[in-house]
Amino acid sequence: MTNRNSQILITAVGALLAIGAPDLARAQGGSARPTPFPLNNGNFANYTKASDNLAAYMKQHPGDARVGGNESYDNADAAAKAMCDPHPGVKQAIASGGLSCSEYITFTMELEKIAGVAPLAKIGHPMPAGMGISPSDIEFYNQHTPEIKRVLAEIGAGDDAQ
Repeated sequence: MTNRNSQILITAVGALLAIGAPDLARAQGGSARPTPFPLNNGNFANYTKASDNLAAYMKQHPGDARVGGNESYDNADAAAKAMCDPHPGVKQAIASGGLSCSEYITFTMELEKIAGVAPLAKIGHPMPAGMGISPSDIEFYNQHTPEIKRVLAEIGAGDDAQ
């Protein structure tokens, strides 16, 4: 992917990354909730398809790449509304993977959150309290790390994923 395309995708997912994992947990009504969108093979397959379609769409429609920007949102639904409502092509690219924009943003945030703590779990550190990360989430991440990193990089997220 060219540097310009990477920058376009980073801008496109700014809406979802601006939420932040702790803010997302608070916005969803508590800090110790289970994963709001379960990490499993079916959901990840839908997410991968949606991400691939979104990346392809953004390459073809760079004008839509300015969705989100650096704004901050109270929850995934608000970020989804800002990201998808004014850009039907973005919404369709995500929907073609079988996800709503809100589900897509939530799943991205969950992957980002787990990617940040999985290396700690791998060396035996306990999970930070209140993050809502289960041992099965860590196990899923560890089993799918290369593909998760590829998908997050493709949409311009996960630059710090371990």
